[in-house]
Parts: sequence; C-alpha cells; structure tokens
Amino acid sequence: FMALEKENGAQVLLLGTPYRSQFGQNSADGVRVHNYLRGHVVDGEAVQLLDVNEHYAQLGFDYNDMRDDGHVNYAGSEKTSRFVGAYIRVHYAGLF
Repeated sequence: FMALEKENGAQVLLLGTPYRSQFGQNSADGVRVHNYLRGHVVDGEAVQLLDVNEHYAQLGFDYNDMRDDGHVNYAGSEKTSRFVGAYIRVHYAGLF
C-alpha cells in the first residue's frame, strides 16, 4: 500500500486502536512496533500514526470500555469512533 500511496499522492492514516494485550504482545512489544512504524513508515505528512491508546484521558476511556484484552465494547467503540472522526475532520478537512 505504501507504493500506491507514493504513486498516487494519497495520505495514509495508521490507526492504533485500544487494547490491553493484543495478539500476545506485552507493552514492550507494543512500544517496539510503534517505534518501528514511527521510524520507518510514518513521515508526519503523507503517512501519519494516530494511536488512540495515547489519548485515553481525552476520550474518558477506561478498561470498563473493553470487551476483552483486545476488543472494545459498545461504549468503547462509540468513544473511539467519535475521537477518530474528530481527528479526521480536523487533520484531513481539505479532503472532504
């Protein structure tokens, strides 16, 4: 997809959704993945990373909003969707 982004001048938003432990990763693994993305993929312009896990306070999100370790429940999905929608409206306003 990165070749398509460059070829077509598209903008890419990578999204980190809420999780406590996703796919057996511990928090150190999650940090490694995000560091890799930020260091090798995300350029801050055409490719951005929005990690919702870094915005729990803004969302009013807590672990009661999780169905299990890797999935949000209905309340969590509403909070996450509102936050991501607001982010897109602000940061990608020119696209709509």
